[in-house]
Amino acid sequence: MFEETFTEELQRRYGSRPRSQRPELYIVATDPGREKQRAWMSTAVTLVPAPGRTKLITRLQAARGFLTAYHELALAAVLQDAQLVPEYETTIAGVTPDWFVPGRPPLVVEVWTRQLPDPIRVAADGWRPLRDRVHTIPVPVGLHIISPAREVLSPPDAATGKRIVGQLQSWLLSTVAPPVVGARQVIEGYEFRVAQPVPGLRAILHTPTGGGWIDSSLLLEEVRRKVSRYARGARERGASLIVVVAAEAGSGMDANVLKAALAGMQSLSHSIDPLPVPGQAFQWTIQKWSTGVPETFDPALSAIGWLVAGTDSPGTLTLFPMANAEQAVPRLSSALVAWEEGS
Repeated sequence: MFEETFTEELQRRYGSRPRSQRPELYIVATDPGREKQRAWMSTAVTLVPAPGRTKLITRLQAARGFLTAYHELALAAVLQDAQLVPEYETTIAGVTPDWFVPGRPPLVVEVWTRQLPDPIRVAADGWRPLRDRVHTIPVPVGLHIISPAREVLSPPDAATGKRIVGQLQSWLLSTVAPPVVGARQVIEGYEFRVAQPVPGLRAILHTPTGGGWIDSSLLLEEVRRKVSRYARGARERGASLIVVVAAEAGSGMDANVLKAALAGMQSLSHSIDPLPVPGQAFQWTIQKWSTGVPETFDPALSAIGWLVAGTDSPGTLTLFPMANAEQAVPRLSSALVAWEEGS
């Protein structure tokens, strides 16, 4: 799927843009450091039977919606590692789940990805010029803006942004007192704090726009919505129905939220300042109260999965089997699959 003509088109469309304005698809397809990622993606796509393979490639090659398609492919690669042959968007009882896996029993697998809310994306756009300028500083640290308060915080204009970056660079490259994690400096009315080292060779500004959130009620609603749509088809095929949850970095969703929801605990998870670096965001989960009764679902649901998509490899899948399921999930023989019993 990473043919030369495709990558050349991506270079033409996005190559001249600043780093923060390039879609993730561009980075995956062109970054020399992503060779391992492109290798497993290409292998996984090749193993998807036609005609679904063509549809999946089309979605993977579109910048819009790439993350959702990427999670679907990562899940397929995990299933392939378990010696299964997932078929993409096979029609079953008038609907097309993401994956249908022939077998005894067969599997019907649907993926839900929790993404950053649109208002957060819009707010982040205003900070792109400063983020791009900060990324020219040859010091690999993450920076926070800790004042003014977020309620009155707004991005600087272009002239102020240039002055900020010049002073930031002088501070970060100081040989007299090089900044350490936690060091602070006020520049042009903004107080910056060194948050942590980051991969690569250059500085990264944490987007000061807040992050995503999710509570257990929303998660359970999305799972039940998937189950209601695909339960009939799963029953007609005698299949195990699995709903897999995945998340965009900084969206607030993680395995702890899923575990709490399944245990009957109401919880709220919130992340702040999601970084353009996978997996680096500040997040906390608040347990509000517990019903004391584990959640139950339509017995057509066999398991809920938690997918942690990787970069150099597909990632890992944790399955939470449902105690009241009509059809048990067969044990998947793969080092990429873990099981959480007692759901």
